[in-house]
Amino acid sequence: MTYIIVDRGEMSFDLFEYDPTALKEVLEAGIPALHRVKALSALLGNNCLPDYLINYIENFCPAGDGSIAVHNPKSIAGYADKAGEIDKATITRTKGFIGDPQLELSKYPDAIHHINILFNGIGKARVFYRYRGDIRFLRTPKRND
Repeated sequence: MTYIIVDRGEMSFDLFEYDPTALKEVLEAGIPALHRVKALSALLGNNCLPDYLINYIENFCPAGDGSIAVHNPKSIAGYADKAGEIDKATITRTKGFIGDPQLELSKYPDAIHHINILFNGIGKARVFYRYRGDIRFLRTPKRND
């Protein structure tokens, strides 16, 4: 049996060990945004930033490199847990994490692909992808069989 999750615009991937030094090296490398996305995937692994997403981004950039925003990592320590909607240990939240403030639209006005890295206080992080537009993603969650 296959399970499908429908995410409206936001996707998240596997947790990884947060290494700010290694991430900073990639994020501040002075290379085009698409190359930074590929370098992040090489650093973190395909389960944390999958090839299918990179292929999609690479093939749909109407504003060229300006279509892609790779945001600096942000802590979730300041997020308030209202009614149990957030799990800081797993960096999950029922209503998602990436809204207009996290998209930094004034800094990335032409970006439709947004890569965000959120980290918690126990050394874990997760990549989030947000498409700014009208799209739905289907994905199959991992099963523990």
